[in-house]
Amino acid sequence: MKADIIVLENETLFDSRKFKAMNSEDSQLGSLMEDQFLSLLSNVADQERKKILKRQKEGIAAARTAGKKFGRPTTGLATLSKEQRSILEANFEKWQQKELKGVEFMELLGLKKNTFYKIVKDYKESIL
Repeated sequence: MKADIIVLENETLFDSRKFKAMNSEDSQLGSLMEDQFLSLLSNVADQERKKILKRQKEGIAAARTAGKKFGRPTTGLATLSKEQRSILEANFEKWQQKELKGVEFMELLGLKKNTFYKIVKDYKESIL
């Protein structure tokens, strides 16, 4: 590929063009030094990544120990307010008998479609 690698933040740290200038027909010292230096930089980056992952795992463990919950918030019957619960109880039979449309019932409860059907399913199971 014959690409040059330069550390932009600190050109004196690494510039592969300098190593290429060291090469001669008899000796490949420059490319050997370049390969060794790139291996060193790769190793340093790998070690830093491992440290970051270790600190991340420790932080997650500490948060879980403190009771922090990860992931999407739960939705279900238990998440309804008292007002929503009373609206659900008052209108569930009307909805079952198709006196009340699903869209109207969702609006009364202030829920979106997926949440509505999940809560209705939970409610139906709880009254059986």
